[in-house]
Amino acid sequence: MLKVPAKAWQLNPYVDDVSQKSLKSGMLFILLHELSHWHFKHAPYSKLSVQQAQQQELQADAFALEVMSRMKVIPYGMVSWFMMLGLAQTERSSTHPLTSARLMAIAANLEKNPKSFISRENISTMSIDDVLQVSKEIKVISEIIQRLSDGALRNHN
Repeated sequence: MLKVPAKAWQLNPYVDDVSQKSLKSGMLFILLHELSHWHFKHAPYSKLSVQQAQQQELQADAFALEVMSRMKVIPYGMVSWFMMLGLAQTERSSTHPLTSARLMAIAANLEKNPKSFISRENISTMSIDDVLQVSKEIKVISEIIQRLSDGALRNHN
């Protein structure tokens, strides 16, 4: 077990701050991702090949990340979400790209313009090096998920 105390957010203001930022950024990413499907008039999956559906998903992710960078919000919450999905994902041929690929895209986006994720509100606590460190950590998580997924698929076949 992780041995996290019950109501840890009440015991430690830092834990509360991080958990709130993670939740808010995850919800924002999902909302923007889904909004982009409407914005780009994406076709239903039933009318697309798996590859086309995955391209739509990547386009929706890119849109969400672009808007989040303009809002100066790092997508912490999606990293946690994709980690959980990656551990549960068992099939490669789905409409959604593999979680590890989506995490790599988030990391690349952070690396491309780390300054865009720094706002006046967080400049005293967030630096370009911090954003680049988050990107590195996302890449490590992505690689671990990919190795686990590869192992699970080999054991499944």
